[in-house]
Amino acid sequence: MLKADALLAAQAAHWSWGLRKAWSLLYRRRLSKVQAYAELMKHDFTSAQVGSMLMSAEMKHAGLVELKKYELKQLELAVDRRERAVFDKHKKVLALTKRQAKLRVQRDKFKPKPGKERTKRYLEALRKAA
Repeated sequence: MLKADALLAAQAAHWSWGLRKAWSLLYRRRLSKVQAYAELMKHDFTSAQVGSMLMSAEMKHAGLVELKKYELKQLELAVDRRERAVFDKHKKVLALTKRQAKLRVQRDKFKPKPGKERTKRYLEALRKAA
């Protein structure tokens, strides 16, 4: 039983190494599929195993590409939402600035003449403008 477990662990380690090697050959060293196949065949793998490793590497790469596309889309959406929020805030600031200017004009209609006290109407307009 112990020998079988050790053998299984050794084969799993060899297979794992082969998968990593297939990935590095295809996507780090940028070898063609035929060149990567020839390179992996030198390391005691069968033709079916090498084909499976190359297919596995391609599938993982395709999964990563799709994930990156999704992440990029999510980031673009987040940026778009933030830009819209900033634009809305800017519109609110402009509206409040216009309102403040109108209230100042309205307040200034009731401003007291020099030497006279402020009227109730002026004070009310002053409170609204503040």
